[in-house]
Amino acid sequence: MRLALAMSVLGSLPACTLLDAPTAAERQRLGEIEAGRSLAKGRCLSCHQLDGPFADGAAPPFTLIAKRYRSHRLDWELQAIAEVGHYRMPPTLLSAAETSALAAYIQSLDDQARQQSPVTRRNWR
Repeated sequence: MRLALAMSVLGSLPACTLLDAPTAAERQRLGEIEAGRSLAKGRCLSCHQLDGPFADGAAPPFTLIAKRYRSHRLDWELQAIAEVGHYRMPPTLLSAAETSALAAYIQSLDDQARQQSPVTRRNWR
């Protein structure tokens, strides 16, 4: 009896893990978010912060940028900033892939968007 119960429980475990397994598109998106996070840590966090109070004259935190560009094309804005700069931020060379990855990372920090996305809700942060 115990063996039969154990076998039925163990037999159902692979099915449970399949339900939560990310799709290929979700895995690609998670990879892009991770690449953006690495880029932000290496090149952006000297001026920007992840979250926190926004001091006058300081670079805005990424969480504020995510909310500000919730319904806009952040990748386009980042590309323009990369080419010509923005206020006190100097132009910064970014490839198209880096721009896309950085935008994906910043957007993943938006609480409202994260709740709507199965990728970030389940697997990120």
